[in-house]
Amino acid sequence: MARLGGDEFALLCPGAGEPELLARGERLLAQLRRPIDVGGTELFVSGTAGARAFIAAPGSGPGEHSATAVLADADVALYAAKAAGKDRVVGFDDQLRDRQLQRGRTAERLRAALAAGQTALVRAIVDLARRLNLVTVAEGVETPEHYDLLRRLGCDRVQGYLLGRPVPAGAVLEPVG
Repeated sequence: MARLGGDEFALLCPGAGEPELLARGERLLAQLRRPIDVGGTELFVSGTAGARAFIAAPGSGPGEHSATAVLADADVALYAAKAAGKDRVVGFDDQLRDRQLQRGRTAERLRAALAAGQTALVRAIVDLARRLNLVTVAEGVETPEHYDLLRRLGCDRVQGYLLGRPVPAGAVLEPVG
């Protein structure tokens, strides 16, 4: 097991196929769910996991499945598990990556259409995303007019300079006051 950063860890299970990985993930989450007594108070913790099986195919080259690519796939599965309600493990499959790429393309088209003032296109993208059960997130919202337009068109979430100015990482931890 290795800590990747923050609250993300990687568990390497050499030779394990997806069924075994999912079972190990479920056992790990079951252990996390056990209450912890802290000074007479029971605390409850849960976790969410993305699993990516990797067994090299005979004749495959060393660069075909880099550690970075395998971890990125596990990360895609992790975000799918979070989107499905957390406290679960989800195994990676190519459809998860395809949906992530589609969401990215949709977000880019939304950003470009908004910048070009193409309200009809923005509306079409938001409507399409809704029909596909995707959450629409508009990035780079910098003006109150863009914010108001996106909300009127039904965009689920917005982020950008208008809503929060960039700050150094250390400043996030400074006390408010």
